[in-house]
Amino acid sequence: MGQNDFSDEALFGSIDKPVTKFNTQYIFKRESMIWTQEHGDHNHLFMITWLKRRLVFLDEHFARLDIHFLNKNVAPNL
Repeated sequence: MGQNDFSDEALFGSIDKPVTKFNTQYIFKRESMIWTQEHGDHNHLFMITWLKRRLVFLDEHFARLDIHFLNKNVAPNL
């Protein structure tokens, strides 16, 4: 994996790029003629919001691990 694979830009782009493509190529519109489930902006917002919250959780989690292992002056067993 590349160094930037987990950057905010790459992660959010993995959601935004396909959604933008599907909107500009009217894929969602064509699909809505076949399927009853809509692919509205609320789904995109849900995914972006979920990712933001998950990143905050992971940042806090790993910060706590760093503090824990620094306080114990030992390296984690991975």
